[in-house]
Amino acid sequence: MKDLSRLMLTFAQVVKTGSFTGAAQVLSVSKSVVSKQITALEAELDIALFYRNARKLQLTEAGERLYPHCQTLDRELHRALAAVKEVKEEVIGKLSVTLPASMAIAGFGETLRLFQQQHPDVDLHIHVSGQQLDMIDQGIDLALRVGQLKDSELICKKLLDSQYLVCASPAYLADRGDITEPEQLTGHNCLIFTGGSFSARWPFRHENGKRISVKVSGNLHSNEPRFLVDAVLAGQGVMFGPSHLFNAFIRQGLMVPLLADFSIQDVGFYGVYPKGAMQAKKARLLLDFIIEHCQKW
Repeated sequence: MKDLSRLMLTFAQVVKTGSFTGAAQVLSVSKSVVSKQITALEAELDIALFYRNARKLQLTEAGERLYPHCQTLDRELHRALAAVKEVKEEVIGKLSVTLPASMAIAGFGETLRLFQQQHPDVDLHIHVSGQQLDMIDQGIDLALRVGQLKDSELICKKLLDSQYLVCASPAYLADRGDITEPEQLTGHNCLIFTGGSFSARWPFRHENGKRISVKVSGNLHSNEPRFLVDAVLAGQGVMFGPSHLFNAFIRQGLMVPLLADFSIQDVGFYGVYPKGAMQAKKARLLLDFIIEHCQKW
């Protein structure tokens, strides 16, 4: 079957304008294309739709019966296009975001809250998970991710750089002494994040470029960074992680950064999204809002 709906829309324009020439102008095609489409429609239906002469077109009975249905098709098409345009341009409706707990602690969660405060008609769905969820399968518009990213067909935009640090509270250091060399960590209560790639072996690099891995131990292990951050604040021990986890507390004087000169690598923060996701205005606004707030940290 030919593209019947397209042929019917052309037929509706011919009736509406009263000529093949008028329909061609509206549809931005040649008069011969319109003529061929009407001929194709009549062949498909196996009945004539117009009486033709050199001066005018006149609908046959079949044409008169068909025209109201073609008008309905034309109206519904325009309504459908308008609905899609609303999705592209209006800041309203569902917006699905996923991020790991570490980014929620770092301030991304607060940024999402501030965004929704400015755009209350956006229905934010936030999924906090350390796993890299299938964005296409689960209908996620934007993923905020940290660290090395897997190769994929997703679009990736770097948001922020962070440095790995060891941090402790002033009270802990006053009680247990300062830490100036990575090897000293073996004598301290190290709080172990089990959800990352380093776990109980923390990597460092000396000034001469030599890389070392210090085996650490402690009395708290968790795959939830918030538990470990709270323990650091309580003076329970020292923690190794990206600086974004600690920056707010460092600025408040609640934590002290340690061994920054021995950091082995930086870690990136990224916004990741499927192709086409940013065609929706609400998604573009959210990503721009996050980028703007990252620059203030």
